Amino acid sequence: MSKVRRFDMDRLDQEIEWFGQNKVVSLFSVDSNFGMFKSDVELTDRIVESKQTHGYPQYFVYSNAKNVPDRTVEITRKVVRAGLDTAHTLSIQHSDERVLEATDRKNISVEKQIKVVRALQDDGIPISVQLILGLPLDTPELWRRTFTDLMRWGIHDGYVITNYHLLPNAPAAQPEYRDTWGLRTIDRYIYDGNGVQENTPIDPMTYARGEIIVETSSFDRNDWVKMSVDAAIIRGLHNPGVTQSIARYLQTTRDIEYKAFYDWLLDELFEHDPQCKALRASLTSCYQRFIEDETSLALLPMPGRDDGRWLVEPHRWLFAMVSMQRDRFFSSLAAGLQAQYTGFDELDSLCAYQHMIMVHPQYDPSIGATHKLEHDWPSYFRQLHAGESTMKPPERRHAVLSISDTGWDDKAGRSDYSWPPGDGHRAWTQWFFCIATGRLSPMKSNHQRLYVERKPAASMA
Repeated sequence: MSKVRRFDMDRLDQEIEWFGQNKVVSLFSVDSNFGMFKSDVELTDRIVESKQTHGYPQYFVYSNAKNVPDRTVEITRKVVRAGLDTAHTLSIQHSDERVLEATDRKNISVEKQIKVVRALQDDGIPISVQLILGLPLDTPELWRRTFTDLMRWGIHDGYVITNYHLLPNAPAAQPEYRDTWGLRTIDRYIYDGNGVQENTPIDPMTYARGEIIVETSSFDRNDWVKMSVDAAIIRGLHNPGVTQSIARYLQTTRDIEYKAFYDWLLDELFEHDPQCKALRASLTSCYQRFIEDETSLALLPMPGRDDGRWLVEPHRWLFAMVSMQRDRFFSSLAAGLQAQYTGFDELDSLCAYQHMIMVHPQYDPSIGATHKLEHDWPSYFRQLHAGESTMKPPERRHAVLSISDTGWDDKAGRSDYSWPPGDGHRAWTQWFFCIATGRLSPMKSNHQRLYVERKPAASMA
């Protein structure tokens, strides 16, 4: 059981003042439940005041307390508004209680989680979620359900996954625990970056190594690979908004659960469609190499280049590949959806709309873009994002969609579109660094400045 050690506030004030005066850039709190005490709010105020006075610290990293949602929201608002952080992080790890209990972890109730999520979303504060792959008692089905549970709770962006690796003195590393849960591990370098790095030899001095769990009594190594691939596909498609709008429409308006949609996408589309099947095979090979090759970081070559200079995380690789092959992908997706959900004629129009609003390097911000629109999808999704819980399908109408974005702002960051418009490797490389690194979200990878102009049917011919 952890012992709480508290320090005098005068001492902490002096330390924070010293940090500010000496231009300490990042402040990392080792408190595993920051916000548990009311004094933590006062401490946050002191850190904010230091930044306002001295310009430092510039970042404050902390692990928020789980059982005091009101205080958690209050501290997050102060930290984000001061620019000390860009998003609130929820340490979910997994959504199944039995899996969490196997590692002596426990989340707050779903109701409290949703309360925090709603309050921060109302303030426009981005949310990221920490998940752990490889926990005892996990299975491919439970792991997949964790993602769709997050969607049901209203969390659609910022899924961050860490492989479960054993620290030398942690309880999970002890022989009794290993035997109880049948743990099997591999020793690998631990990648911890922003999603892209140069393809250079690994420097053992700068990369930590650790024991990564790839097998337990509830899943084997093939299951671990499958869970890794499923996570890459969901993160690469749902988080950046490639399939998110479609999943949310089906859930909200057609009463088709997130789980049903992503089960179909993973088990049917990515198993049988030739393009998607090939993408899945590349992801599978990547994670199999990680298990077999002790120098592997589970990274793939950046799409759009043929020199192998850059390596990227698998879910970002998938997002970029689908963006490059978006004509074929959305054609296959629309055909598959029509076959799966007969009678929902608007799904063709929804897939076409999602295709239109994806940010890609052929887009020229000095010109913008226009497209024919069969349904007023921008109005539908504005209402959905405003909190409407039940909505009818949008009416069919003849309109023109005008796009005028010159950059993105997802509240966690912002950037202009800096690439030279085109389809060459330079354009795709700059697009990748602008759109596909850091936190993935539709605010970043889908156009947001959309204007719908109604047109008479005859003028649309």
